[in-house]
Amino acid sequence: MKRLSSPLNTSFRAFFCILIMLLGLSISPIMNTKSASSSHEYQDSFSLIPHEPIRILCDSDFGSSKYNFPGSGTEKDPYLITGYRISTTITSGIYITDTTKYFIVYNCYVNTNYSGIYIDHVADGTATILNNNCNDNRIGIFLENSDFCVVTYNLLEEDEWFGVFLDSDCDENIIHHNNFVANNLGCVFDIASQACDHGTANIWYDTETLEGNYWDSWSGTGSYSIGGESGASDPFPQNELLSPPVFCRTQ
Repeated sequence: MKRLSSPLNTSFRAFFCILIMLLGLSISPIMNTKSASSSHEYQDSFSLIPHEPIRILCDSDFGSSKYNFPGSGTEKDPYLITGYRISTTITSGIYITDTTKYFIVYNCYVNTNYSGIYIDHVADGTATILNNNCNDNRIGIFLENSDFCVVTYNLLEEDEWFGVFLDSDCDENIIHHNNFVANNLGCVFDIASQACDHGTANIWYDTETLEGNYWDSWSGTGSYSIGGESGASDPFPQNELLSPPVFCRTQ
């Protein structure tokens, strides 16, 4: 069931305040990873922990019965999946399905033969994918049967197919301030763009700042066309690699 009031209209500044309270740490401008295509150096604010693929198949998996992630799953206190380095050849790196709890996937590095971060059939507006590096996957971030998700400040680099893929049952998600670098170099399915959108009314820019995403394949003029049945585009593509806001340490 769609929400009557989309959380996308909520101030993004308020969202980051919640994140600061959860983390209680300083966040440096950009993440830790190689960026061969952009020759750009990324630094992280804390060491990433090697971790096996994460599979969350129900609400209880977030908590003590399986992973015991911090948080309680409410809008003001979402579960936090953060600081992991996941490499695998047999499954998606982070797979979350059939949940109703709020959660944030934050500052993880994911490298797989499948989807880096796969979100499927989660409750409206409960998923935030923030400041992750999805590198050399088939698809960096894959959304299916999920609406009102926020995908922002991620590095999608050298993914074989697409940096971000939205299936046909994905509506009114918002995707902005992400860095798309050297994805879909083979024009899979005869689509030339680095992302694919088969959904409805998904927004590829920040509605408050009117800033979109960085696409290293953008021509430098006009909108960036996004392949898929939706006929979507990013009307405000950015000229330079984008960095997450810098926060001060909370006491």
